[in-house]
Amino acid sequence: MDRILSNMGFCTRSKVRSFIDKNHVLVNNQKMKASEYVFPEDITINGTPISFPYPLYIVLHKPRGYVCSAKREQKDGKIVYDLLPETWIQRRPSLACAGRLDKWASGLVVMTQDGDCNFNITSPKKKSGVLGKVYELELQNPLTGDEPKLFSSGQLQLKSEQKPCRPAKFEIIDKEAKLVRITLYEGKYHQLRRMLAATGNRAVSIKRVATGPLLLGGLPVGHWRELSREEVLSLGVESDRRPYLESDKGKGTGGVDVDEAAIGVGELFAEEEEDENEDAEEPPFERDEEEEEPEL
Repeated sequence: MDRILSNMGFCTRSKVRSFIDKNHVLVNNQKMKASEYVFPEDITINGTPISFPYPLYIVLHKPRGYVCSAKREQKDGKIVYDLLPETWIQRRPSLACAGRLDKWASGLVVMTQDGDCNFNITSPKKKSGVLGKVYELELQNPLTGDEPKLFSSGQLQLKSEQKPCRPAKFEIIDKEAKLVRITLYEGKYHQLRRMLAATGNRAVSIKRVATGPLLLGGLPVGHWRELSREEVLSLGVESDRRPYLESDKGKGTGGVDVDEAAIGVGELFAEEEEDENEDAEEPPFERDEEEEEPEL
């Protein structure tokens, strides 16, 4: 039980006994020792069962102004974990973003505790093929009409890169409004920004609307939902690591209502346009602990 409570983010291993005493932790309505072997779904804390007592697979509608990191840029800075249940930032294995977005970009972010699933989403070298990431953008300058051919050519060479970009899909949604949709199949550093610069343009806004088969759909800004088994398996993993679900459609939803208009637009390119270097792993979360935490 001590390992479960620690890996679920409630406390450190060294604080488990104190947590059990203070929070009326029971297993099937009985008191148990911290060292006893138990099942997560049988544990209650102050009379309430543990929510999501299994590895997490979720999609989040990230608002503008939130950073895809467990560390705050500033004391009052906003991070995506502010939109999730408070213990999730301390979960083991870490609940990590599979393909991060810049602070001033918005849209779909996949978050999971499954390292294989994360790799399948972020690695441009995986055998099963690359999951395309779809973005809708408003551009600053008028379109020339040559952009779709240039992006799909596979010959667009970016400065400091040894190889040209893989063919990308460039669709014009509304030429007069300068609205476009771009699908990328790789993760070069600042790729969207640099490819647009090659056409003499830049983005006013960026919104990720899909990652592979996962669609943002009508998910409200600041909210998250759990993936169904079908969605998890569609990402190329061999199995869903959740031992059970009440519904195959996924049962969990939540989040925080966010007014993006109140946040403002920010400077989209003041820092990074997007963390397109997705081969780099998210650094492990920092915790004040006296011993190393084993994974579930």
